This record gives sequence, C-alpha cells and structure tokens, in this order.
Amino acid sequence: MTEIYRQLSFMRLDAGEVNFIVDPKSGFNDSTLYETLNHYCDPAFLQEHATDVRFCGGRGQTMLFTLGPKDIGALYGPVRDFALEAAKAESSQHKLQTSFPLCLRFYRRGGLIGKVLKTGFVRWSPSARRARAEFVLTAGLYAEGFPVPRPLLAKECISGCFITNALVMEQLPHTQNLAEILEQRRALTPHEVILVAKTLARFFKAGVYHSDLNIRNILLAPAPAAEPAAAAEPAAKPAAAGAHPASSGADELGGKCYLIDFDKCRRGKLTLAQVEQMLARLERSFNKEKELKEYDESLLNVPALMTMIRAQVKAEVKNLPQGGLAGLSAHCAAWGAAVRAHAVTCKIKLFARRGPRALGYKRKK
Repeated sequence: MTEIYRQLSFMRLDAGEVNFIVDPKSGFNDSTLYETLNHYCDPAFLQEHATDVRFCGGRGQTMLFTLGPKDIGALYGPVRDFALEAAKAESSQHKLQTSFPLCLRFYRRGGLIGKVLKTGFVRWSPSARRARAEFVLTAGLYAEGFPVPRPLLAKECISGCFITNALVMEQLPHTQNLAEILEQRRALTPHEVILVAKTLARFFKAGVYHSDLNIRNILLAPAPAAEPAAAAEPAAKPAAAGAHPASSGADELGGKCYLIDFDKCRRGKLTLAQVEQMLARLERSFNKEKELKEYDESLLNVPALMTMIRAQVKAEVKNLPQGGLAGLSAHCAAWGAAVRAHAVTCKIKLFARRGPRALGYKRKK
C-alpha cells in the first residue's frame, strides 16, 4: 500500500507535543529540526520571507503566500541547488519553477464557543485532529488523480487538554471560485455547469462526502490556450436556462474544475440521499449569493441551473443505494424477501426429510 504521509514528532517546553504530518516524498526525516518544519506554519516568518502575502476566510484563518527557491527548503523533496538547475534549464530551454504559491490554514472555532476557545479542540474528541484528517483524505485523493490541491504539511500541537491544528497546501493558480465568476459575469456557461456536475459526480462515485459543498469551494481553471476551438464550442450552442452565453478568448473558464476544503469531510459508502443533501447545500449557497449580490433572475436562474447539475450528477451516480426513508423501505423489503426465501428453503429441506408431515398433513387412521 502506498504511503500517504509520514509523522515527525517533537516535545517542546513552549508548545508541548508537536506532530508534523508531511508528504513522504518530501526531504524531511527524523533528523529534521523543529524550527525547519515550523517555519511553514509561522505567520511572522512567512510575512518576512514570503511574497504576495494576503489573508482570506471568514475568520482570517487562511494565509496565502509565495515562497522563493531559497525558502522552499525540503518541502518538495531533498534540498535542491536552484542555481545549478537554472543554468541547466537555460541551456536546455526548459522553464524552471522559481516561485511556489502556498496556503497556510489555521483551524478556528466558530459560534459561541469560538469566543472562548478560538483555536483549541478537546484532544479526546474524535474530530480534534482535523489537520491530520484533512491531510490524509486530500493526499489520498491527490494520489488517485482527483482535482484537489496537494497537501504538503500538517501541524498539530497537543498541550494539556487541547489540540491546535494548521495545514500547508499548494495554491491552485489561475483559478476562480464560482462566487468570483458570478461576480464578474453574473452567470455560468452551459459548459461550466456540465463540468462542475461531472466533477462532483466523480467525487460522489468515489464515496466522498463533502460537508461544506458551496460555491466558494468549487474552483474553475481556464481552458488551455492551445485549444481555442474547444473553448469556443459552447458559444455556438444555445444557452440553457440559468446559464450565460460563453464568452470568447481568455475570458472563457471551464478547462478544469477543482474541489477544495475537505475539513470534516469523509470517504466511504454514499447513498443517493447523501448526494441530494450535498446538492441541496450547494443550491442554498447559490441562492444566498444571488440574494446578497442581487443578481438578475434572467442571468442566474438557480432552479434551472441546479436542475442541469442534478440531472448530470444523478445520471452518473444512479447505481448508488437509495438511502433515507426510501432506502430504509427498500432495505426492509429486501430483508423481508430474504426472510421469506429462507423460510421456503427451510420448508423444502424439512419436506425432503420428513415428507408430507412436515407441511402439517396428518396420516389418516
């Protein structure tokens, strides 16, 4: 079985037990210093050494930044000589990556309890190790080729009764979430709607339950510039209800669809009822954005848009079990049929052994 992560542990007087979950392909090992690993989770260090630093998220829990070759260290493997690689790349006319856009996410509490415990999670709670859980789930999906960001490092500090979590992942450059696209164009193209639906169906068929499926966790990347005909194809088709006619050139998005933010998500056996729960949450997200930004109904027809998504998704996941009340009813019917079949089998065996008396017939005197 392929190794998904490697754990490096430290005992610190100032932080207690600290566990770093790293990519097994990284250059980190048991001899790596705590300070070397902690740099990637230290906002003060990143603000001093990184570029393009900005914060986002409802409670400022996500930090976006870009590191250069000197500061990337062993995050992507053994420490490299970028000067030598640059010289080789110049002679061979290959482009060398000189910037690494990353994302640092802190796990914070919301609601009333978040006013008292902002970052601490009770260590005995099943969901306390949230960074580790998201790292493992996302790393597994990334290894299987799913369109998700690559996780690089997770940190959990265990101090007293509480655990704090942080996660470092790659950014997805040249992407926009659906909320940003709607803010620019007020609608989605038919091509984008189908692309989103097909991507969601792929995750659902793999048993991924996304607990926060909303328009800000679905990202679209532009179509490749080398395929202008494919990018312009949706423009020739009549626009569906709830979709905006495709624009031409670089404004057209939809080359690839990504799913992000797998906090508190899980992977297992899904039912059609759970798929509908996630799609209903996505529909509420569309409606909320539409009401907040006051988008025109003629451009963003949410019921029509969600009808297209539901039709495409359910056509691809129709083999999933029903789930819900309908699933329970079907399960009970199947169980009843199995019991009746078993009873018939038992009677046949009994008849073979005891003859007509097994069915209640009495011999006449």
